[in-house]
Amino acid sequence: MGKVTNEYYKAFLDGYLITEITRQDILKVLQEMQHKHQEQAETLIILAWATGARPNEYLRLTPDNFSRSTDFLEIKMPSSKGSSKRTVSLPRFTKTGAVDPLTEKVFLYQRKLFPKQYLFWFFRSEAKRNGVTKKYTRKDGTVVEKHYDKTYDELSSKLRYYFPKWFDILFPKGVPPYYLRHNRATKVLEKAGREATIETFGWKKEETLKKYAHKTKKMRKKISKALME
Repeated sequence: MGKVTNEYYKAFLDGYLITEITRQDILKVLQEMQHKHQEQAETLIILAWATGARPNEYLRLTPDNFSRSTDFLEIKMPSSKGSSKRTVSLPRFTKTGAVDPLTEKVFLYQRKLFPKQYLFWFFRSEAKRNGVTKKYTRKDGTVVEKHYDKTYDELSSKLRYYFPKWFDILFPKGVPPYYLRHNRATKVLEKAGREATIETFGWKKEETLKKYAHKTKKMRKKISKALME
């Protein structure tokens, strides 16, 4: 990772403090944003926030990944970076029993497409990232360079342009797509605990959780209060 200049992103990388993005925040973003493929963009934002998936996971979703049960909209997430296969269940109904408008929006949009069609075809980038050269420092202090020749599709490069625009109402200095993944992981960890978080995100190693174990201001206040009781 190169030098991080984005203040919001740097804050949770360095200090593990993250600003929670709530359901009301997402509704605000959806109300303010505009795009020529509005329904596709809105569905992308909802799924990026609700599932906490990596961009290269939700950009590979097709209607074949979706099924609906009595209470949930089930999404079989494509695996990436060696993660385990997993299913994310979005609630079809709110606590009051009404149809959840965000889940329903996702369901209605994907139902319009062909079974094998990518949900977010407009936002899939055709950019290619060439091989990279990495530097390693040996125990004796010598630096060794190693080149990796692999060239691969960089699906999410378009999103790095759109996310700062869409979320400007919440974060005037912009946030990258991965910010939503860290947000969801922090929320699931807070509400459901370590085991459920690891299962939900498909991690094979518990150490991975440490990268996502951030604190919100609300959590920090709760911890601070507990220390004085």
